[in-house]
Amino acid sequence: MADDLWEHPDWARQTTDDGRDDDDGSSLKYIDLDTINNWVVKLTFRKFGEAEPLSGSGFFLNLPDIQDKHVILTAAHNLILNQRRSLDVKVIYNNPFEIESDHTGEKVKFADDKHGAIIEVPIDNTEGSRNVHICKAYNGGGDPSVDYGVITIPRTSANGPRGFGFSLALAYGTSLNGNISGFKTDKSIPLVKKTLRPPTSSAFNMTYHKNHVKYQATTEKGMSGSPVWVEYQKYLAVVAIQCVFYPMAICSH
Repeated sequence: MADDLWEHPDWARQTTDDGRDDDDGSSLKYIDLDTINNWVVKLTFRKFGEAEPLSGSGFFLNLPDIQDKHVILTAAHNLILNQRRSLDVKVIYNNPFEIESDHTGEKVKFADDKHGAIIEVPIDNTEGSRNVHICKAYNGGGDPSVDYGVITIPRTSANGPRGFGFSLALAYGTSLNGNISGFKTDKSIPLVKKTLRPPTSSAFNMTYHKNHVKYQATTEKGMSGSPVWVEYQKYLAVVAIQCVFYPMAICSH
């Protein structure tokens, strides 16, 4: 993945006095799982010429300089296959909320008051779309380092998802441990308006190999495009994008 992607300036990997990494990324000590739920998105789509609906995953990326859009990263093969763009693409994500109490009782206050518990956004994935950007080097081949795409959707509220930071530097650690959060393939589109909860799987022994990351994890179909993330200095940082669903997973970076 392009090395100029924004990352938090404090996320240069730190070491202890004896040269060891001071954090292997595996701790969940400071993690609010509701935050993960709200930053991971579900994609639904159809492949060209096929009727069966498919699903994938993606995640919000926190880019402080972009205020009018949400930026979502996912795997390119969710968006294009055999040079044909996926059809009927939708992004589905949680609308964060708080419970407020007053003399009349409790009420739900959504971050985006124009929507309910789940927000569903149709995406223009046609050639030339200004809302979808697929890595130009991706040709459907086996190079995971170019298997990524970007989706932008309008920000309709000042509140709502900000998303993960992206720290390339953390991926260079030896035997880094982390996590993958994404949605398994589910043919049912979530019609019941309740909070989406993506499963989280541990990723062990991450190693960096020629612009991609390998690790051992339990993943399933539908999790392509999921964030591979670590908790580092109390921040959530993505180090790669999940691309395949084998026990020895390979990710774009």
